[in-house]
Amino acid sequence: MTFDKNIYYQFLVDDKYKILFCGIPKVASSNWRNVLLVLSGKVNATNPMEIDQEDTQSKFRPLIPTLNSYMRSHIRYRLKDYYKFMFVRHPLERLLSAWRDKLHSNLSSRIEYRRPLVKHIARVYRNVSRQLDSESLDRVQIRFDEFLRFVVDQAEKGAALNEHWERFHKLCHPCTVRYDFVGRYEHLEEDAMRVLESVHADRMVRFPERSAVYKHSRTTDEMQQFYKDIPASLLKRVYRCFQEDFELFNYTVPEYLQIM
Repeated sequence: MTFDKNIYYQFLVDDKYKILFCGIPKVASSNWRNVLLVLSGKVNATNPMEIDQEDTQSKFRPLIPTLNSYMRSHIRYRLKDYYKFMFVRHPLERLLSAWRDKLHSNLSSRIEYRRPLVKHIARVYRNVSRQLDSESLDRVQIRFDEFLRFVVDQAEKGAALNEHWERFHKLCHPCTVRYDFVGRYEHLEEDAMRVLESVHADRMVRFPERSAVYKHSRTTDEMQQFYKDIPASLLKRVYRCFQEDFELFNYTVPEYLQIM
């Protein structure tokens, strides 16, 4: 079988603690990147919370190598001998989180990211034929149902999805990589501690705790609000697109969504 090193672009490497982490966006991947930055000693910080998130995604990003940057023999060695872990999240919850963060939000840091997506979705799903300038694009609010249609249309065409809503199995290849641990976002802190204890790093760093505000406004609490008006036909398409993730990681469709 052909060995394709390029599929490992999501895998972050720490050679000091012999860690391979497959980071899935919208599943605490930035916090894990900060943990690895602290463990590597490449940043002037002893607490992941001290690291600015913008720095994590920009100037500090090259400090943590990705597995695909190594020679094939070095990749095979790390896949065999390093502690490999990933974290997953309910697929429907993650989709909602991605839409809210990347398309619904008007934060200045999201503008350049969202403009091409807004332009495409407005043209395809609203029949907006005229050219929209930047100011007009920034005023367009993409509805959740439009986002879901965009995602499933892309997936059904066989196109690679944006990493913030790409399927877990497409990013982390759980059928070919033998993971030592698969954590769940639903009990993030407990599972994160288990990982750090397993690599003997629990005395060196603590995983960032979720804020009290976050704990009382979980995306899961809002899923029913956002999904209840989505047509059943669209929900069935969403489920089919993400069915492998549902089944691999033992997630179920909430009872209030009658799509099965």
